[in-house]
Amino acid sequence: KSHGSSVKYGTVADFVVACRVATSTEDVWYDGESFDITAVKGVFTVVSLRCVPLFRVKRSVSTTDSLDAAWLRTIREHDHAWVWWDAATGRVAAMALDADADGEIYDGRNWSPYAPEVTRLLGPPVAGEDCYTAQYAVPDAAADAAVTAIKSVAGAGVVEVKFLPPSAMLPGAAAVCFNVYVAAPAPAWVLGVERALAALGGVAHPGKCCATDV
Repeated sequence: KSHGSSVKYGTVADFVVACRVATSTEDVWYDGESFDITAVKGVFTVVSLRCVPLFRVKRSVSTTDSLDAAWLRTIREHDHAWVWWDAATGRVAAMALDADADGEIYDGRNWSPYAPEVTRLLGPPVAGEDCYTAQYAVPDAAADAAVTAIKSVAGAGVVEVKFLPPSAMLPGAAAVCFNVYVAAPAPAWVLGVERALAALGGVAHPGKCCATDV
């Protein structure tokens, strides 16, 4: 499945139906509806996943020079969608994957290589060990306010936008996820984005950075 890019399918975490986790003191088995995968702490030694039949997809690219929540909502209607937004200039590129019997087999590598419209936005890559990345899931109802807030503080850099169905992070609400990936240390504008999204009820990604004062 796509990594945080599909309202229809969700993330890999949404497909975990059982797991065994080793901690420093015990070996625990979680299954059924009795656990929140995002709250499980320890080393995963066994993971059982719900699977879907293999399918084929076709990729498309969309661009705009004026991002708003309405445009994002048209993009999220695709089976899988991933958005890159240069909030300082307003330029945006989105790639989408949709089921199509004449397309390529979906294996997670269909995003690569990125479309030229995306690579022009991203610029030189930042090595993982040299980056600061923070992501907040904002309720869809707050997407307009989130876009406005980011525009007001964003500096030089790209904000990724992804989409999630209701999940453990935001139960009962579909979410728009805003992810900043920049060279460390994080510039002031990134921390401003974090504060703005947190103020709108955004939930920080548990596996990424989070400014201590947010």
